[in-house]
Amino acid sequence: MHCICCESTKITSLGKLKSYDYNECNQCGFKFIYPLPTQQELTDFYNKTRVNIDLKQTVKKLITEFDQSPSNPKKDWFHIVLKNVQQICKKEKLSILELGSGYGYFIHEMTNKGQQVIGTESTKEYAEAVSEVINGKIEFIDQPLIQQYGKEQFDFVYLEHVFEHVLSPEKLLAEIKEVMKQDGVLVLSVPNTSSLFSKLMGKKWPWATPPDHLYYYNLKSITTLLSKHNLKVVNSSTGDYYFRSIYQMYSIMPIINFIRKRLKKKTINNPYTYPNNIFSIFVLFPYWIIYPILKLIKNSGNELTVYCIKTKK
Repeated sequence: MHCICCESTKITSLGKLKSYDYNECNQCGFKFIYPLPTQQELTDFYNKTRVNIDLKQTVKKLITEFDQSPSNPKKDWFHIVLKNVQQICKKEKLSILELGSGYGYFIHEMTNKGQQVIGTESTKEYAEAVSEVINGKIEFIDQPLIQQYGKEQFDFVYLEHVFEHVLSPEKLLAEIKEVMKQDGVLVLSVPNTSSLFSKLMGKKWPWATPPDHLYYYNLKSITTLLSKHNLKVVNSSTGDYYFRSIYQMYSIMPIINFIRKRLKKKTINNPYTYPNNIFSIFVLFPYWIIYPILKLIKNSGNELTVYCIKTKK
């Protein structure tokens, strides 16, 4: 057993995480489960957890709300990422590939912005249903990227909270490099195991969730892994965002829903919006307490984003 990031064999067992052995590399801090599930086990897991009686209607409702929201944190994030990539590439119009598009928010917004963009999904039903609803196209892909798209086709390859799910990250990086243009940019957003909350919570961190999440990166480990594949990190950031981690990590919604379940009432979903009413401010009470501390501690955010370019061998 060795670290896929730095190749070190100095591995420390962190005990059990669900039914898996949880390990940490002593050299770079990379964490991983062992043994890994098979591809079939992962496929069965995602087919089971992604059941949706009416996927089209769900996506249509979510995309409509996304479009109609005058101030949307997810949309704002996409614009930040696009602007950063445009600055690195030194061009306004980009050919973009997103891997793991889910409900298609990114594809929809980039299409609306006039960018040339393609999304992918590993579930055929998802790809077909979402493509019928959003502006833009999501393709089902079950073959190597080079066979699907050809060599050096994209200025920008984007994976938002996808890379930690990938069974063979090194194989995927090799494929991504082939379809990226020579001056292209790869952007990865992953959970950050060096975050303050991850360190405090340990194995109870909400994103320590195998087999959903297989690998657990920090800036040092993911930079090392990327450099092995001649990908250089040129920009990185950590943070917490209203469209995901702030509500998932720092809200009292789990307590509210626990009480509602006891009262046999329907649970409430996280709003994933900027706080704009008394309720959304109230449920984030823990966040308002810890926010000053988070601002003082470097790399304290639960989400890590890296921007990478190709380097010569």
